[in-house]
Amino acid sequence: MRVATEAFRVKQGDRAVITVIVGAGSRHETESLNGIAHYTEHMILRGATPAMQLKSFEYAHDDRLGGSTTTERTEFHMYCREAEDAEPAIALLARMIVDAHFQDENVERERRIIQAQCMQSGCDIRVFALECLHKVAYHPNPLGLFTGGQLRTNEAITALDICRFYDAHYKSTNTIITAVGDVDHEEIVRWAEYHFKRLCLTSETDSFFVELAVQGPSDFWNSEDGLILQLFNYAILCKAAPIFSRHNRHVNDVMSLLPYKEFTSVSQCFFTHLGLHVIIARWRYFAYGFTAADLEQTKEHYKIYNQEKGQCVRAVSCMLNLHMFHTGRHDSPDKMWSRVQAITIDRFRAVAKRILLDGEFTLVGYG
Repeated sequence: MRVATEAFRVKQGDRAVITVIVGAGSRHETESLNGIAHYTEHMILRGATPAMQLKSFEYAHDDRLGGSTTTERTEFHMYCREAEDAEPAIALLARMIVDAHFQDENVERERRIIQAQCMQSGCDIRVFALECLHKVAYHPNPLGLFTGGQLRTNEAITALDICRFYDAHYKSTNTIITAVGDVDHEEIVRWAEYHFKRLCLTSETDSFFVELAVQGPSDFWNSEDGLILQLFNYAILCKAAPIFSRHNRHVNDVMSLLPYKEFTSVSQCFFTHLGLHVIIARWRYFAYGFTAADLEQTKEHYKIYNQEKGQCVRAVSCMLNLHMFHTGRHDSPDKMWSRVQAITIDRFRAVAKRILLDGEFTLVGYG
């Protein structure tokens, strides 16, 4: 993270302005996700930060706190009436950026505002003409993308998309903090290091380890619910849909299934503050977005994997031991495959909703 200051004695008006600059703009987007940089800025300023946190700062409800997105960068600024307000301003900006949470309901709420702005920009002939000029002049370079996105692309952006964009660009190595006015350079550096230290942690290394678990069926090996739990894991491993693409820095791409006689523990672990949102987004996809084509791809992966495992003495022995201990019988691979084939997409979604989303969960972490 870089810090730059320009200090001089201010005679009247605001005594200082603090700005956080992130190297993320419309040129870092794709055609299908045009507008996501602007969307992320909105989520950090309004949708992502609870109002109670903003009320802790005197200037939170006027135009002294704001942001903007351009082709190459996103800026968040805070104007300070007094010199001693510089540290609270840095603390507020850090809390907004580092503690951003991109929940589905907040994304949907902010979407209406963004779409209204997008329509308003389209009515401004000068702005629209300039955007069209860039699109023609720079196409197919991303420099030609609209900075505020388009109605169709803004409508398609999801919470997981924003999480991915945030993780790719909101890093300490891609962030600049500037302070202008009645400020002291050494103090600004010290405050920036203190308040933005967690951004540095999540940019470079895993800052913690958290295990999230829910309770599954008691009859894991014989029940249809147990088979569907296994398919959850195969769907993640075979990337049955784009939402299951790898997020190694956020989550462990394996769903841990631990069957006991009383119940089954279903858990996943994550390493950064965005990991929980990645997992919840995946689980919601199992319950609401998983398609019949996704299910068929997952079943095929199940079949191939178990055919390979059937050639391994250790794997077959392990499965035989588990089946006999828990159920007193051992079904043949052909019979298991026929049971898997009988699972419908409606049944798959219903089990995902009941087990992964509707029940209680346990969360334990350290770091």
